[in-house]
Amino acid sequence: MITYRGSIKSIIYHNKADNFGTMAFAVDGYEDEPIRAVGTFVDPQKGARLELEGEWVSHPKHGHQFKVSRFISLNQRQLKSRLSFWAPD
Repeated sequence: MITYRGSIKSIIYHNKADNFGTMAFAVDGYEDEPIRAVGTFVDPQKGARLELEGEWVSHPKHGHQFKVSRFISLNQRQLKSRLSFWAPD
């Protein structure tokens, strides 16, 4: 599996019924060359910071794309870190 961190540059397609989507994803350090990421994303938002895990595949119609098998919202992780700093257990 390959892992990328970055942010959603734009939502190309998102089906709210099954949450399948396609996005332009700006990988940290390569923001000017976004990749096409596809997979199941619940409520994707432009600008959201994510960590994507998956593999490169070649789709007969859409070409080279990154098929996401798992993702983590870095926005939530950062928020949890800040909250635990201000309100320790």
